[in-house]
Amino acid sequence: MAIQHDSVVGYWEGTPNLRPPNFGTPGEDADLSYLPGGLRNTIVDFELSQLCKIGGSDGKAKLKINSTRVFTLRRPDRAFFESQLTWLRAYSDLRGDRIAEIHVQMTDILSFFGAAFYLNDGRRKATLELLFTVYRLVYTLEQTVKHLCRSARPMDFSNEVQPIIQTPAHSAFPSGHATEAFVFATVLHRLTHDQSPKEALTPPQVPMAFRIASRIAINRTVAGVHFPVDTFAGAALGCAIGDAVYALANGKTASGGSFKPQTDGTVAPEDDFSIAALHAILADAPTEPGGSAKKPKAPIFAELWKKAAAEWGELNGGA
Repeated sequence: MAIQHDSVVGYWEGTPNLRPPNFGTPGEDADLSYLPGGLRNTIVDFELSQLCKIGGSDGKAKLKINSTRVFTLRRPDRAFFESQLTWLRAYSDLRGDRIAEIHVQMTDILSFFGAAFYLNDGRRKATLELLFTVYRLVYTLEQTVKHLCRSARPMDFSNEVQPIIQTPAHSAFPSGHATEAFVFATVLHRLTHDQSPKEALTPPQVPMAFRIASRIAINRTVAGVHFPVDTFAGAALGCAIGDAVYALANGKTASGGSFKPQTDGTVAPEDDFSIAALHAILADAPTEPGGSAKKPKAPIFAELWKKAAAEWGELNGGA
């Protein structure tokens, strides 16, 4: 470069001959399109992190986003988990059929949604950026919630569980895969139908995004690393976070929910996870974001959501 400069520039007095871009245009602070992806991620992640707060202790976690309580979780007792070991035995019969899926889903669940939603980085570039942004947020939140609700894994209760994958070191409750899968399902369904999970899961129809999420979540019990109650907790948490980020992007107020199986009577020790049972949990809580639309508290994230929604265009409300 130094040699090229001397050969093509020659003598230069330091005078300008180009008009630089105006990065200080009023009202365009939310536009990060001039930056490469890594830097955009850093800025939007910081914006979102400022609006999230998690508290709790002794098996209980409370999540707030934008000063609104989004979700409360309470870990059940040891006897509850022990009662669910029968489901680990029942689901182990499916391991031969699902082992390939389970191994892929250890590190990649988004591709399974891509099979139904055409998440191509040409046609759906903003959608993919939105989903990865939400994933980075939910991963941080779920790990903190897991720490506060820390509970043993199935193999800690019996050496006859024998999972077919390596059991993670962090808490079983809530299931991280269920949380992430139902966040993706909620965001995708919002982009294509603008419905909350509470609306979407009303029987008898179950939208494709939530069917995929359910399959991914249940596979973790098939693998031997989660109890059904972990899946309930993760799915409900994922739906709540998904609608909270929707509210954040659209200037609305998120409403709270909770999952405390031993005090709210929503799930009994003998219950298996199902979409119908999840809908009952969501139906008991005011999970629908509301209020008049206001200026978003996360304008950068709101701009990203707007771009993602535009990619679905004519599909909104009817896919």
